[in-house]
Amino acid sequence: MRVDAERNRGRIVEAAQAAFAGRGLDVPLEDVADLPAALKRIDDVAFPYELAQVRARMGVDTILAKILVIEAEWQPGRTTVVLVREPVGI
Repeated sequence: MRVDAERNRGRIVEAAQAAFAGRGLDVPLEDVADLPAALKRIDDVAFPYELAQVRARMGVDTILAKILVIEAEWQPGRTTVVLVREPVGI
């Protein structure tokens, strides 16, 4: 992972941990990160970087098809998200 990506990830994880520790799992997304800024960074930085990697290694284009944003759940504790720390794909 790039240094700036690791630093940003660390900031988000720290903010989330502090919010969850203080108020439990019902903390709204706005209290953890600025969603519009995060989505803009995906469009401006993360996706172009990944697209360049795919083109260089596989010679094909790709698209950004899905972004998972969980704003709320009708039943607390119902959502499960699995995050993988190992490289997937490229």
